[in-house]
Amino acid sequence: MAGFRVNSSGLGSFPGNRAISEDQGIVADYYKSTRDEVANRLGAERADQPTDGAGLVFPNFAFLSMVMGSSTIGVLHPKGPHQFEHWRWCIVDKAAPKTVKEAMARCLHVWPIGLADADDGENWGGIQSSLGGPLVQRLKFNYQMGMGTEGADHVYPGTLNPNIIGEFPQRRFYGRWLEYLTSDRWPSLEC
Repeated sequence: MAGFRVNSSGLGSFPGNRAISEDQGIVADYYKSTRDEVANRLGAERADQPTDGAGLVFPNFAFLSMVMGSSTIGVLHPKGPHQFEHWRWCIVDKAAPKTVKEAMARCLHVWPIGLADADDGENWGGIQSSLGGPLVQRLKFNYQMGMGTEGADHVYPGTLNPNIIGEFPQRRFYGRWLEYLTSDRWPSLEC
């Protein structure tokens, strides 16, 4: 798995515990009210850590954790050499009151830009179009942003990138893909 976790204090995506919408305020208040239960189940260190994060699990599973008030899981489905389909589901706490569940779902659909993933989708489509040109085909793609900042975390397993900006997940994704393409036998997970 590759991903990032925001290293700052407070509830995820709520700088200084200030929500930027009524729905995010409802979600933030709910997580504050359940903090002791989380600490009893997972430990105080995890309950008090920031919750923002995102990750990719090779080859096509993605997640967002408390980004702008919602958590999601997603699957990317290849549809051909130049297309893929992205399915995303909002995750809500089963034990949460109906008003909180509804607020969590609205946070998924109403980010500050007005529609979840619209900005990323536009970027992805533009990148794909640009990569087909003859000049780009002769260049090496640069995945160095944030290189060298990733490492072990004292709370969570695996290798994490402490920055929300960077290309650590992409480097890990293509590194794993390279293992599959160049291995004499099918690569396996180290247990």
